[in-house]
Amino acid sequence: MAKYRCLSVRQPFAWAIVANAKTTENRSWSTDYRGTIAIHASASKQAVNAYRKKTGNSLFNDETFPLGVIIGLADIVEVALYGKQHENDGSAFGPFCWTMANGRLFTKPIPLKGKLNLFNLSESVNQEIDESETFQINLDGTPELRSAVDAMIGPPDPFLSYAELYDEFFPRGLHQEALVAAANRMIELEPNSAEGYAIRASLKSDNSSPDEILTDLLRAIELDSNYQFPQTLLAVVYLDSENFQDAIVAAERAIQIDDANVVPYWVIARANRLLGRLEQSVDYGLLAIERNEKYVDAYCELGEAYAEQGKTAEAIEVLDKALELAPNDSEILLYKTKLENPEKS
Repeated sequence: MAKYRCLSVRQPFAWAIVANAKTTENRSWSTDYRGTIAIHASASKQAVNAYRKKTGNSLFNDETFPLGVIIGLADIVEVALYGKQHENDGSAFGPFCWTMANGRLFTKPIPLKGKLNLFNLSESVNQEIDESETFQINLDGTPELRSAVDAMIGPPDPFLSYAELYDEFFPRGLHQEALVAAANRMIELEPNSAEGYAIRASLKSDNSSPDEILTDLLRAIELDSNYQFPQTLLAVVYLDSENFQDAIVAAERAIQIDDANVVPYWVIARANRLLGRLEQSVDYGLLAIERNEKYVDAYCELGEAYAEQGKTAEAIEVLDKALELAPNDSEILLYKTKLENPEKS
């Protein structure tokens, strides 16, 4: 008796996999498993109802797309981050693309409550699967079903998929090499879009020269002067290069575009402190915290500005708030300790 793993998928996409209409299942996680799995249709009918309302296609119903049951089998052939090989697949957008094949439907679905991830099935359910009859659908011979498939699987949008890959993994510092490849491909696909250049600049490694980063940022700003992301990155690059006045100018421009982003305020606060303009630094440090009360760097910068003004009590109070947000940050704790015990410094 075979032992199957099972994947729970919302309808109508579960059906689309076993009908060989959806060749890619998109997940935020990967798996090393390859081979046949059972496809479970979850109990959610939200997507089915939405497609019926959108298209008027009466096939979007519980009979065509049953819920809360194992509806068939399919094979996991490959799992990879969204990349060039997926660009022509309207069902692929990632971040992890599970290439599916050899889908087959059961003549009689098997009732089952779904679970998260790839889960193991009981001995009795495995036996039911082994004993189940399967069949394959000829979509080209069923115009209404083909119309339903076309409604749920639209044209591919690789540029958007690469952008979403960046949004998924960049904040977590994961898959740097794949993200660089994605940014390069975005530029190839749409050379007159600012987004690819800005993303590539943000991915430049520490050993990249400032000029390399600036080239991409300035190109992004040239293509879209109202795109805040590259303008903010430009301010940070100038700050890191100790080009403080240009950092302030770039940050001020970023604030003009969107005054809700905390980073440009932090840049101005830091640049002013390093220029010895402590009052301005305090003002912008307070504005940064007003924009985002959980932005640790803003508290640290404000604390240092207060300390350099000789306002030790205010500095310690601000650093205490920073430690509430980042209790394991040894640098903040060490700096606060030095302020509290200057004779031991």
